[in-house]
Amino acid sequence: MSAIQEQIFYGRPASTGIAIGKLVLLRRRTVRPSRSRASPPQEVKKLRRAISSAKQDIRDLMANNGTLAGEILEFQVEMLDDEDLIEPIIDLVQAGQRADAAWQARIKAEIAEYRQSTNDYMRARCADLEDMLQRVLLKLDPQRNHRTAMARDAIILAEDVLPSEFISLNFKHLRGIATLQGNPNNHLSILARERELPLVVGLQEIHTQYAAHQNAVLDAEHGALICHPTPKRLAKIKERLVKGRARARGQASFLAKPAMTADKERIQLLINVNNPEVLTDFVVGHCDGIGLVRTEFLFENGGADEETQYRIYARILRWAEGRPVTVRLLDLGGDKPVGNIRPLEEANPFLGLRGIRFLLAHESLLVTQLRALCRAAVLGQLKVMVPMVTRPDELTLVAQLAQKVIKQLQAEQVPCALPAIGMMIEVPVAALAPHRFDAAFYSIGSNDLVQYMTAAARDSTGPEVCALADINNPTIMEVLAGVVRLAKPKEVSICGDSASDPELVPQLLQQGLRILSITPAALGPIKKTIAKTRLKAR
Repeated sequence: MSAIQEQIFYGRPASTGIAIGKLVLLRRRTVRPSRSRASPPQEVKKLRRAISSAKQDIRDLMANNGTLAGEILEFQVEMLDDEDLIEPIIDLVQAGQRADAAWQARIKAEIAEYRQSTNDYMRARCADLEDMLQRVLLKLDPQRNHRTAMARDAIILAEDVLPSEFISLNFKHLRGIATLQGNPNNHLSILARERELPLVVGLQEIHTQYAAHQNAVLDAEHGALICHPTPKRLAKIKERLVKGRARARGQASFLAKPAMTADKERIQLLINVNNPEVLTDFVVGHCDGIGLVRTEFLFENGGADEETQYRIYARILRWAEGRPVTVRLLDLGGDKPVGNIRPLEEANPFLGLRGIRFLLAHESLLVTQLRALCRAAVLGQLKVMVPMVTRPDELTLVAQLAQKVIKQLQAEQVPCALPAIGMMIEVPVAALAPHRFDAAFYSIGSNDLVQYMTAAARDSTGPEVCALADINNPTIMEVLAGVVRLAKPKEVSICGDSASDPELVPQLLQQGLRILSITPAALGPIKKTIAKTRLKAR
């Protein structure tokens, strides 16, 4: 029998790194209804118990994972709490159907309805409903739970991995993931980057002989899965790993130094914060402040009152020790449901009621958040950023509400201060004319700006569309330079994913950007890149 030959399959790097291990094929769990049947009351009891147990499992996952995971999983909890969904299934079981058959038939019908929706948000929930369907079926018959065993040094190969599946993986033995579907901007990619787990997506078709137990290398720096690597190839990969670790140590040596170009121009490096828990082990002196606090985490479980918000903002400002802290107002809409606050069902939610549009339509949410922020502003250098601004009057309305809040707090004799109010540059009309907006500062949200300028959805799974959503497009680079030029003398920063990419940073600096807000893990690599970048002509 001839030896299996090395073969390389290419996809798109979504979370960088190199993994050496064995392929593990992750198949989507499927559960078939059983043939056994108890009495209708027993079947009803069994179904209710399975639903309750499934909800508890989801809540446990939410409690032990970050903001994004909570947003995704909360949808399943809401569906399992929806009596309009559950009671008709109970009625079928009481009428004599098996619990698992009734559950499967009804949820599959629901999935079909979601799939036919013209609403992108609704269609995107099909995978979550499928996950919920299987989760309850497995509770009804635990004997059918044939989950993939996680081998040591596993490199998962799958059609796709749902975020909920990703959260449940055994990270002790997991080294990397390769998927046939997906794109670098989807939720799986973001979760993988947070864990610094190598991920390659959009992999070309792979023959089944390479699907399990083969020695493999996942080169997520070059978007490649190498099955059955030759000894020579393996030696080169290991050499790269050694050099990579040395490079990481070298990057770490830059952490405590200010970011400075090769020609001695100072660059401000701020960090993005999804949840204040990430600050626990982070050294404040390694950054120049916080350029983006995403406040959606406050609303995961139905919302946070004024006092709760104030305490969290105060904690972040104390951590910053006088450095600037920019808090983004609640950003809902598009693909961002939070807790029990849901956007309207719209044909295209990315072009609908999202960001400041949503807040102005739900003014009580905005006022509560502004009250907490104005109270916290006395404690440090607090700035407030308004998302998805399209017209100058949206910014004006926020400023007027903030003034009204200040007067209310003063009348209540509550210490307060008016924070600087700036805006996100995400919409092309704002990017082309930032000087027409009365903002104290501007922050470019490159993820949304790129998708709106290229008409290419950031979460698209098709390679043809993914390739279009590229910030390297010369026109987009010209627009970035234009924002900096037209906004002068006000400050302009960039806080999208592109700012955390060492390969893109020199280009961003060439457009005139001097303030970058990046993921905390990227500080070392970005500082090292900046130190090698020369901006002035010799």
